[in-house]
Amino acid sequence: MKSFIESAKIIQAVALCLSLGFANAALGQVVPNGYHCDVSVIAPDAPEGGMIQKFDAPFKSQGSHGGDVRTFQFGPYQVQILADGFWRSLSWWKGQTMVAETVTAAAAPILQHSVVIVYNPSSREDQAYLSCMPF
Repeated sequence: MKSFIESAKIIQAVALCLSLGFANAALGQVVPNGYHCDVSVIAPDAPEGGMIQKFDAPFKSQGSHGGDVRTFQFGPYQVQILADGFWRSLSWWKGQTMVAETVTAAAAPILQHSVVIVYNPSSREDQAYLSCMPF
């Protein structure tokens, strides 16, 4: 009986490690503390043709599906972002009209620099992007 209880505790510990991402560290992969991110809209009517705003995103967010939505304003444009260790999402609006949107989800933690770019289907020169570098 004692062996069964010890085995169950080991299985619980392994499951906890997997859910927290420690398995990647055990395999030689360093799980980041978070991400330094840049977001921008590049368009003729955006301020200065395309400003960059910076923010830090956590590796593990408290919410589901990428955590809390972050909103950034670029003149007439608004960009809504989700970013954490598994999710990247960018929704690009001009006033009440959505310009473009994308959502990506990873099965394993995002351990390298990642960039998400969306284009305005009406003008391929206009774009919004989210760039996140682990730290």
